[in-house]
Amino acid sequence: LVSLKRRVDAAKGKLKLCCIHPDLLVPFKLTGLDKVFEIHAEEQAALNKY
Repeated sequence: LVSLKRRVDAAKGKLKLCCIHPDLLVPFKLTGLDKVFEIHAEEQAALNKY
């Protein structure tokens, strides 16, 4: 995911994550990746941010 984020950023694109199971959010928060990735609970919320 981090590698993909770098490539998307280099191409001036946007990468958003959505619908992540709560158990999978724990490692994101522990590692600080929740600050690196834009994470939305719902797909529509992520799409509305474009």
